Amino acid sequence: MCQKRIDSKREATAEERGVDLQEYLALSNNDRQAFLKWHGRNPGKAIAEWQKVIPSREDTTAINLARTKKAAKAHGVPFTRWHQLTDAQREAFNKWHRNNPTKTLDDWLASTRKRGVTTSAARQREAERSAQTLGVDVEDWLALTKPEQNAFRVWWLRCHGFNSFHMS
Repeated sequence: MCQKRIDSKREATAEERGVDLQEYLALSNNDRQAFLKWHGRNPGKAIAEWQKVIPSREDTTAINLARTKKAAKAHGVPFTRWHQLTDAQREAFNKWHRNNPTKTLDDWLASTRKRGVTTSAARQREAERSAQTLGVDVEDWLALTKPEQNAFRVWWLRCHGFNSFHMS
């Protein structure tokens, strides 16, 4: 029953757009959506005309590569290094870079708290920075639990005149 409804909707869409039903059904779901979007801007045109103006599947690889190179250049990162990042890392760096346009990829990679990196070396560097900022011994700082460290930061900031603050 559900399939009949889907088929009926596809037929109505093809008829409404004035395109051949068989050609329309031969397209993948993604291609149908892309065609309908294009057809909205180009009413009265056939699927064959749409296929002439869209890039082939092979061309999309070249387009994606060009976009990747453009993104790397926009962020001031060598392409080879940018290409080594995962999509999730690129997206995270992109969001971070919008708020920190003068910072580099190396700065982002060093900001362990923002990336959620929890290697022992990263924790040690983070502890050293925090201890130095707060004027305490690194070993004493590491002996505290996270809640104790956070409570100490709040106390320290209040003692030093930072009554309203935002901690990252």
